[in-house]
Amino acid sequence: VQEFVLIRFADRVTVVNPFIAEVMEKRYGREVNEVILNCPPFDALDDLETRPGRSAREKFNIDPDIPIVLYSGGLSTQRGLENLVKAMTDIPNAELVILGEGPLRNELEAMTIKYDIEERVHFSEYVPHEEVPTFIAAADIGIVPYEHVGINHYLCSPSKLFHYIM
Repeated sequence: VQEFVLIRFADRVTVVNPFIAEVMEKRYGREVNEVILNCPPFDALDDLETRPGRSAREKFNIDPDIPIVLYSGGLSTQRGLENLVKAMTDIPNAELVILGEGPLRNELEAMTIKYDIEERVHFSEYVPHEEVPTFIAAADIGIVPYEHVGINHYLCSPSKLFHYIM
């Protein structure tokens, strides 16, 4: 049975990283015309005092000497968030900030109580896009704990990774 694949009829094909380009070219026999990183524009954080919003450290009153581990993104299954919360039991001298919303939030909050780490795990509601750089700049570690549940998670280039680097 011949598979009908729309990509074969596209005038141009654009992907978000070279790894996806390689897979698509092999799988569909179609040249990828452009690779454009899924990356927000670089915005130097030279002067945090003039940027809009508060940092995670300010919002949750976290002492400057305590390292912050930060996750930013949707709270859903297959993102590795359950393992991230549980891992905090083995990292007693750090605090976890979770920026995001989603169906897994209640379960993650319950896990913090179960593991007696609710004082060190902070959940932040929505932060306006223009305030995200200020909010996450206080983090010492930005984490993308995605589980390898398929090729999409394996090859992805989430924008949060680039936000963390900046």
